[in-house]
Amino acid sequence: MAQEEQVEIPDEQPDKVQREGKSKTKKSYKSGGNIFTAFLSQFTLGVSTGYGATFYSHNLKGFGIYQPANGNGVFLFDQAFIDRDTLPSVYNNWVNNVQGFSGLLIPVDSLSSPIITNGIPVFPGDLKIGSDSVKLGYKSIAHNIPFTVMVSIDVDRYRIGGGVSMELHKMSRFNPTALKNSLRSFRTDFSIAFFKKYFGFVGITTYESWQYKMIADLQFGKINRGKHFNKDLISSGLYFNFGYTIERSLSEYFKVFVRPAVEWKAYTLTVPESGLTVNHRQPTLYVQFGATIRMPVMPRCPVPGCHIQMNHVHDGKEYRSKVHPIWKWQDPNYGQNYPQLIKHKRKNRRKINPY
Repeated sequence: MAQEEQVEIPDEQPDKVQREGKSKTKKSYKSGGNIFTAFLSQFTLGVSTGYGATFYSHNLKGFGIYQPANGNGVFLFDQAFIDRDTLPSVYNNWVNNVQGFSGLLIPVDSLSSPIITNGIPVFPGDLKIGSDSVKLGYKSIAHNIPFTVMVSIDVDRYRIGGGVSMELHKMSRFNPTALKNSLRSFRTDFSIAFFKKYFGFVGITTYESWQYKMIADLQFGKINRGKHFNKDLISSGLYFNFGYTIERSLSEYFKVFVRPAVEWKAYTLTVPESGLTVNHRQPTLYVQFGATIRMPVMPRCPVPGCHIQMNHVHDGKEYRSKVHPIWKWQDPNYGQNYPQLIKHKRKNRRKINPY
């Protein structure tokens, strides 16, 4: 009866020992890097340059255009004085640094002395027209060469970051959009300006493969238009730049990219003593080319003569291959994605040391 009451208890001890044995045989290796390099490896540094075309246009509502028959100037004036034969004042350089004139030197003839006028007399040969009768305006295309530096971090499908851009901005002639046979074209009082941009950006990955990634992103920030634009008379808000970045990975740390983009920016120039403003629009099309680099978590192998083409271990620490530079892909498991070893490649067939 006692034997029947005995219950057989399964022996779980061997399984426990076996599991412990497996955990003991599994080795974990430390990276050859440190906490600082691990932190920096999360960030990507990028540089780019390219070409842009800025399309200038403006709204001249409330203004008239005064164009003297003798001279090269294209002046603005307050349209409230359109019916007068003498204008109280006219304004020049109204694209970047507006200047007012309330009196001109008018030569009577070649023998007499000039007359200093109080106001601007409008002579029969001069052109004076208001924006109430004609939609007045000028347009121009400026050429840009940007150089951009940016830092970003990827979180899942999202990319956030910021940067700074220096841009060479070359002005062109402004041509009238109406009365093209009567109104003159003109140039600004400078030919080249240097813009500075400070921006943040956000992006989302729309496609990703082993070597390619496509990201739709939006930049937003402020522009410093340089010394040729009078900061005391100009006000502007944020600019917005929408682009589509196509990246190609040359390695897990180094990428090249192309980024077409469209940018919207504008500024308002205040005309002194008139209470009027000119709104200038500057939409821009860009195409930029660049590269990004990220600090590796693991340093290069320090062992002289080591030709291992994959992440590997020395003295309990893991290193990346020293055979491949940072701009060539190194898969953590299979080394360089070659169908054959470096020493078997055709270009190295006669080398004693192909590495």
